[in-house]
Formats: sequence, C-alpha cells, structure tokens
Amino acid sequence: MQRDMIGRLFHRVDTSSGQGAPSLHLHSGLVHSFQLGQYLRQRYQLAEDTEAKYAKLDFWRHLQDRGFNLESLYVELDQELPPGRRHLLDEFQSIIRTAITEPVGKRKPHNVCRYHRQICEFLEPGDYVVDFNWDSLMADALLHCCHFWFPLSGFGYPALVLLPQCQKALPVQSLVDLFHIHGSILLYEREGSEKNLLYLGPEQWEPMSGLLHEYGISLEKEKKGAMSLPGNEETHYRLFQLGHLLIRGVWYRPVFIPPSRQKSEYSHWYFRVMKCQIHQRLPSTQLILMAGYSFPETDLEHLGSVFVREVLPPDIDIQVVNPSNEESNFRDRVAKVFKNIEIDYSIARFEDLVTSISGAK
Repeated sequence: MQRDMIGRLFHRVDTSSGQGAPSLHLHSGLVHSFQLGQYLRQRYQLAEDTEAKYAKLDFWRHLQDRGFNLESLYVELDQELPPGRRHLLDEFQSIIRTAITEPVGKRKPHNVCRYHRQICEFLEPGDYVVDFNWDSLMADALLHCCHFWFPLSGFGYPALVLLPQCQKALPVQSLVDLFHIHGSILLYEREGSEKNLLYLGPEQWEPMSGLLHEYGISLEKEKKGAMSLPGNEETHYRLFQLGHLLIRGVWYRPVFIPPSRQKSEYSHWYFRVMKCQIHQRLPSTQLILMAGYSFPETDLEHLGSVFVREVLPPDIDIQVVNPSNEESNFRDRVAKVFKNIEIDYSIARFEDLVTSISGAK
C-alpha cells in the first residue's frame, strides 16, 4: 500500500479549469487539500499541464515518481513547513487516514484478509500483537475471527466500544491484546480529555453521519450540494474535514501518531501507555515475529525504545519476515534493534509465514 498509495485516490477525480482542484472530502475526512496541493507544487516545482484531464491533481503522481510515499513526504513536510503553514500537516494527516480507510472498504466478516484471519486463529491466551500500521485489518480479523479478543480491554487500555449488541460488545477481559502503537483509523480520544479511548466498530458511526445526526438533518431530504449547518459551523466543518467524530454532542479526535522524524508525538499519553504495556510483557516473551516491517533508518532508535534489548530474555527467538531478508543493508538495520541476537530470516513472504503457522498448528 505504501508504494502506490500516493495518487491512487485521485486518478478518477475530474476537475474543471481554474486555479486548482477544490478541497475534497469523503466520510472519513479530507481526500484532497487545495492549500496543501498549492504548497507542494511550489515546493517541488511541479508545473501544471493545463492540457491534461486530471492536471489539477497529477502532482501526487509526480511525487510518487520521485520516490515519495505517504510517510516520507510527511516527514519532509514536518521538518520544513513554517509556523504559518503547520495546519497543512493536520490536513495531510486527514488525507493519510482517508487513503488508508477507503481501500479497506466495508469491515465485514467476509472482507477479512485471509492471512490475518489465519494469524488470529493461531493466537492463544497471553499472546499479543504490536501493530505499527494505522489500518483496521488486524483489529477486524481479531473482532471476527479470534475468540480470545474483546475490544473493551483488548487495545491495552479500557475503551468505549461502538458496536451493536453482540458477544464482542460484552465487558469480557480480553485474553489476547492488540497494541496499535501509532494509533489507528478505528481509535479516537475525547477532545480536551486525556486517557479517554473510543473504539469505532465496523459501520457504527461516521464523521458526516454524526454531524448530521446532531443537527437533525436527514440525508434523504437534503439535496446534493452545500448544506447549511446551524451553530459554530466553521469550526464544526473544519473538524469534520479532519475526520473527527461528533457523538451525542462530544467531539472525538483520531488517535494518530504521524510519521514524524522529530518524534515529538511520542509524548502523547496513548503512545506512553502502549509502550508501557509492551514493556511489561517483554520479560516473559518467548518469540517476537516481525512481519512486513521495513525497519526504516529513522525508526531504529524508536524501535529500540519499544523492544528494549536489556529487558528481552537472553534466549528469545526473533523471526523477521520481509521481502528484503536477503539484503545486507536490511539485516544491518534489524541488528541495530536486536543487538547480539541471532535472527531467523528463513521466511521472506507473509503468505509463506501463514502457511508455516497453519501447518505447525
């Protein structure tokens, strides 16, 4: 997803002539920011081809051709944006979350990734998953396919659960844990309140439906086009653009730790809690399986602070599953995190890993 995410949301968006494409949004938040687009064109000197059909949005494709993905582009903007334009980072975060949310589609049982399903079926009480991604793939697989995971406590912190009446909505202590260490598109926190976590179940609440519900507006009765919202509409619409939820008069913002090189976001209460939960489990951990993680150079110090070498058991097994397993540079980066530990690189494909796990079970 990282390699081809930039531009995939925009290739079918048609735009009329003018200064540029307007700011566009879906139910999950912004899909395009006019101001961000103008800044990127100027910053990277991306001329607009006025003859092209999708010229107003083609800068995303050009950035991808230059080797950028969502994370690397965000890191560069985070370092360079002047104080007066820092709000563009909020808009870029919203675009990232939309880009991750939309490809997943309806989070129904039949849409669960078969590989994640097999991983979940293999998990036993006491196991835990550390997810560095923001998507809902692992959480949805656990929700639908793991008898030992319950969202009320299964995220490492008590959560308000938005689910219909079902077994998984019961106040049952989870026997398997999922630590979305960088946040997730399905986790939110209450505005202005620390340590208040909300889990958004499949198809339970959306930014737009929440906004309309609060104002008593029916989509069926509204004509297409701009809607008139009473109250502090400018502020509310801005929060809606950024993907915040409005539930019974209370705003919830996404729990989202962006890919910042500065790591200042790691002071967030949620990240501190996740890190503490992992540290408590490391001394009794027998196997760490790193599947699909690229070990970027900028994250090595961060990874070392999560998987603390001095806390890991001396006889722990480390298995790394990655297409880059045979590359010496990749192995060097892994070794910087797991110092003086023998690493198992025998499996390079995620599909092969799942096959081996299923066979072992």
